[in-house]
Amino acid sequence: MKTKKQTLVFLISLAICMIFIMQSCKKEEDSPPPNETSTVTDSEGIIYKTVKIGNQWWMSENLRTGTMIQGNELSFDNSIIEKYCYDNNIQNCIEFGALYTWDELMAYSTEEGVRGICPEGWHIPTDAEVIELEEFLGMSSNKAHLENTWRGTDEGSMLLTGGSSGFNMPTSGARRTDGYYLNFGLFGYFYTSTESGAGAWRRCLKPGYNGIGRYNTYPKTYALSVRCIKN
Repeated sequence: MKTKKQTLVFLISLAICMIFIMQSCKKEEDSPPPNETSTVTDSEGIIYKTVKIGNQWWMSENLRTGTMIQGNELSFDNSIIEKYCYDNNIQNCIEFGALYTWDELMAYSTEEGVRGICPEGWHIPTDAEVIELEEFLGMSSNKAHLENTWRGTDEGSMLLTGGSSGFNMPTSGARRTDGYYLNFGLFGYFYTSTESGAGAWRRCLKPGYNGIGRYNTYPKTYALSVRCIKN
């Protein structure tokens, strides 16, 4: 038979277990639900992962459609979508997405929010749509509209590969106008469809820089990544 002391120890242990279970359940209830995900297929049959962030659906992979040309070649307004792969290595396009000049990704339109080279039902994001994304992640409105600087707190880390938003932006670098590639593994860039002066607004992400850069200083002949947003 159990002694009173053994019974007391048993009851205390049982109470501790119940408290632990209740706290674990509460943590699960308090945790935000994971972002909704899906896929989209482009005209080449390439399937991309997508994620819903706030009220917006974003591709959670960089676009990689098109035919690769060499870094020292120019893309032209023709019937071919021409892409650059970092270091002229097709594997970099497969793993990290392709790089496109602004005119090429816009399909040689200047219309803000145009479909461009995105899959049907999707388009090149406007600067305002990216600001909506940033503000949903917590960036204050007065910071979000700052120009040619890094803004925000931890929104950049949320957007990078492995970040909590599911956006999963890799540091896939860029191709300069002269054909040289730069900043692979250091920066991730993506264009918007919003022109600004002689350039267009882009976003810059860098591991260790928790904010997000909003710049218009690169010429449109620089080739950067593309993230499409659903109509």
